[in-house]
Amino acid sequence: MNNTISRKKNRYNKIFEASFLATVLILTAMSPIVFFTTPVSAVVCTPPVAEANGPYTGHPGDSINFDSTGSFDPDGTIELWEWDWNNDGTYDWSSTTTGITTHDYSTIGTHTAVLQVTDNHGCTGTDSATVWVTKENPPLDESCGIDIALVIDSSGSISSTNLNIMKDAFNDFVDAFLPNTPTMFSVTDFDDTAVVLQTFTTDIDDIKDAIDMPTSGGCTNWEDALIKADSTFDPRVDKPDLVVFASDGNPNTIVGGSSCGSTELTAMNAAITVANAIKNDGIRIITLGIGDTVKSVNLKAISSEDAYFDSDFSTLADDLALLAGELCGGTISVRKIVDGVPAAGWEFTATVTDGTATPTSGFTDGTGFIVFDIEIDEGKDYALVDIIETPQPGYELVNAWAEDCDETPVGTQSGNSIINIPVERLCAIYAEFNNEEETDDCPPTTTKTFSEPTYPASDYPDPWYGPDQGEHFWVTMSTEVTLTAVDCPFEDPSGIDYIFYEIWWDSNQDGVIDTGSDTKVADETVYSDTVTFTFTEECLHLLIWGAVDLAGNEQIYSQYHRVDDTGPDQTIVLGDPQLPEFYLHTNGNYYTVVGPNTPIYITSDDTHDDTKDCAVGSKSLTYVVNWGDEWNNWQYSRGPYTIYDQGPEDIDDTPGIITVVEYMPESCWHEIHVWCEDELGNQGIEAWLDFIVDADEPTTTSEYIGTEMWVNDEHYVHCSTIKIINATDTGCIEGGSGVEYIYWKVQKITSQTHVITIAEGTVYDGDYSYYFDNGLVIVTGEYDQDYGEISIEITVLEHCEHYIWHQAVDYVDNMGTYEKQK
Repeated sequence: MNNTISRKKNRYNKIFEASFLATVLILTAMSPIVFFTTPVSAVVCTPPVAEANGPYTGHPGDSINFDSTGSFDPDGTIELWEWDWNNDGTYDWSSTTTGITTHDYSTIGTHTAVLQVTDNHGCTGTDSATVWVTKENPPLDESCGIDIALVIDSSGSISSTNLNIMKDAFNDFVDAFLPNTPTMFSVTDFDDTAVVLQTFTTDIDDIKDAIDMPTSGGCTNWEDALIKADSTFDPRVDKPDLVVFASDGNPNTIVGGSSCGSTELTAMNAAITVANAIKNDGIRIITLGIGDTVKSVNLKAISSEDAYFDSDFSTLADDLALLAGELCGGTISVRKIVDGVPAAGWEFTATVTDGTATPTSGFTDGTGFIVFDIEIDEGKDYALVDIIETPQPGYELVNAWAEDCDETPVGTQSGNSIINIPVERLCAIYAEFNNEEETDDCPPTTTKTFSEPTYPASDYPDPWYGPDQGEHFWVTMSTEVTLTAVDCPFEDPSGIDYIFYEIWWDSNQDGVIDTGSDTKVADETVYSDTVTFTFTEECLHLLIWGAVDLAGNEQIYSQYHRVDDTGPDQTIVLGDPQLPEFYLHTNGNYYTVVGPNTPIYITSDDTHDDTKDCAVGSKSLTYVVNWGDEWNNWQYSRGPYTIYDQGPEDIDDTPGIITVVEYMPESCWHEIHVWCEDELGNQGIEAWLDFIVDADEPTTTSEYIGTEMWVNDEHYVHCSTIKIINATDTGCIEGGSGVEYIYWKVQKITSQTHVITIAEGTVYDGDYSYYFDNGLVIVTGEYDQDYGEISIEITVLEHCEHYIWHQAVDYVDNMGTYEKQK
């Protein structure tokens, strides 16, 4: 309290005093008579004593109660009370009857309020009070799972005995939450400075070891305690955060200050600044005032009116237990333990009589907990709850039990449930389900299946790799490979953990997979019991695959597979006879001419060669023959014909190659259209070939030059008469393929049944120097200079009867009529 006294002296200004003094002065001047006077005593005022009764605390907008009780006047009465809310020298409120009033501040910070009292003599006294306007303490979300930062005061103001009592109380507080609720704790100790003794954990032993660690001694640094406690957050963003701050003394040092060298006001301002920041992050602060020394208003300033607990060491444990009941009362915290370890992802359902559960069902979190908040129906003292577990394969329920807040067993296990658990409003129930993983020593089986297309493969490079999973296959890059894993078919298998596979590709195309030189194109682990993939390169692959169950059992398979994504090569080859690029069409292209006896080879080849490294083999060859009088105006068609590999029409015995021979008996323009397909359905590039067929035989005419007569149908000529034979060709194009040669022969008739050949020969087109003379027959030619036309002269010099034979053949082996004349 700061008191200031302002003294005012009463003056007695009486008229007779002035008159008396004037008379004395006159008489003194007239005679030596001396008068003696006695001084009049002044009335002295004793100032009143003001008592502002600070400090005060509140939040922005709160009505803070200001109380001047304790103010008094030693020699009179107080007649005026005045408050200056912001210490600016102007009094904002006054009363002649009382100094008790309320005021609210709108801004967070440290404010100073000044009280002035005036007594009946007009004397005044003043006193000031600190006002802390702090950040509102956020509410604690309704949750039995909390992250709690414990803050322990081990400064020298607390005795070793009382410190041990505080430790015991905090240990009991931990027991109230763990292991029965999904709560985590951190521990911070402070005196001169603060230190984090334990970061957030659910390990009860680690938490209690940290609580038991501090020793008494040092100053009281609330600021650093709050800073270090705040640094331990936030282990779980889905759980509410809480600071539980216990102290028995007021702060007297700050961060960076000298030991115990700060005023209480300075230390409080520093602590409040940190507390405001913590509350601004949504963290609630609860304070525990232990003993009679610490000021409740100081602890309320860093927390709030409703978050302060006035306790002493003897009742601290009970107060903390009450807090645990308030936070977790009316809940059932279910924890799943598998082989002694908390397990996540287990589903539980709550059914309630005389109440409702939130949630009605859900899954355990990473700490193995799920909390059901039980809302008890109005008018009922408790609700009955059944907790039902959803079993998982591969696990056996060993036991299930529940206890109330007094650790009294409640409910009854029934199968995979605990039934008839009574839940009261201020009591937290803990339930535990313990499972053991069943023993699984049997590895899973992983099967491999293909979508279409596929084709069986009869070979694989290395017997080491199979066939251990069915046949090897040819596939395409669009064929889906599906691996499906099934764990051992006993009663409760552990289940599939993951499938894995590797794909090795014969990248150097030497026909063997070498993991040192070839390429691994896939290496996948899939946490599922099935996976589907495709190959991405052609040719030889080694697939290694398998699965691992949840018990760690593994089985590996491997196989070769060949990939073909390319269709067959298909060709159309014209045999002999043929006239390559014989005819120039008006479209600018040259076309080949063949005859009706020219073999045409149509082939589908899907075997390994320089252009196709991996080939499954041709399955079918299909072709159509079109023809007509004009190019590209196909008036007629035959087919389609489909030939299969190794079928009766296939003249090639090589597997994977189909060859068929066609002949074209129709004269004129032709087109063959071919398309092929391999055993996987890959189609080759369609092929066309246009060409000309000359199926027309050449024609011959003859005439005689010289003496010639007919007698009784007998033909007579002179030995000097010349027989001229002219040969020309016809066909779809002008001149056909052209006459290649004329065969001639002369025979002498020696009797009615006997003839002898006296001369014969062949005259070819363009053989202009041809001449034959054996003394019996003279043949000269060829006189016609046009291509494909031949003219020869035959003269028979010998008397007697003779036959003259001749036959024209064109360039594609069409033979004219073998004619003779007598």
